[in-house]
Amino acid sequence: MMDDLDQTEDQERNWSSQGYRVLLPVVGIEDTKVLLPLAAALAADRQGQVIVLHVVCAPEGQPFSESTTEVRRFREAIDHFSTSGLLATRVRTKVRVARDV
Repeated sequence: MMDDLDQTEDQERNWSSQGYRVLLPVVGIEDTKVLLPLAAALAADRQGQVIVLHVVCAPEGQPFSESTTEVRRFREAIDHFSTSGLLATRVRTKVRVARDV
């Protein structure tokens, strides 16, 4: 039991040493353009960063590699928006491809 408590405390220290983060799960680019400024304002208030998470669904039978165009398009749009100078915090983009969401 004591080992579990020690492990939990270690995990909390690791999270806190990495700084403040706002995870922003989004469905598409338009949602991101609306929600990202809010998430950035929350993160900037604590000198943190925003992690934008988008999941691309690849239908059963379709290779994951066929989703690269959508993945690239999403990343480019978010990178362009986040480097436009409108946001006062660091933004990281995570795009994942999955069969089911």
